[in-house]
Amino acid sequence: MPWVFVLIWSTGFVVARLGMPHSPPLGFLSLRYALSVLCFVGWMRWSNVAWPERAQWRHLAVSGVLMHAGYLGGVWSAVKAGIGAGTVA
Repeated sequence: MPWVFVLIWSTGFVVARLGMPHSPPLGFLSLRYALSVLCFVGWMRWSNVAWPERAQWRHLAVSGVLMHAGYLGGVWSAVKAGIGAGTVA
């Protein structure tokens, strides 16, 4: 799985640059997240791993919002504004 993570993470700025002319930043990220959730849920069911306990869901939600909506939303908005990926990173 580490190589899958590296492949997906390393193509993030390329996908952002190619997708930005066709979609607003948060709309594109929403589609990306929806596809990620489908893949992740499928993988979890296939591998029979335990789902997080009820108390963990709030922590997962807060960290997800901060990392993805905060960080990646800002990055993709910057790319949409024309700032280079090297500067944003």
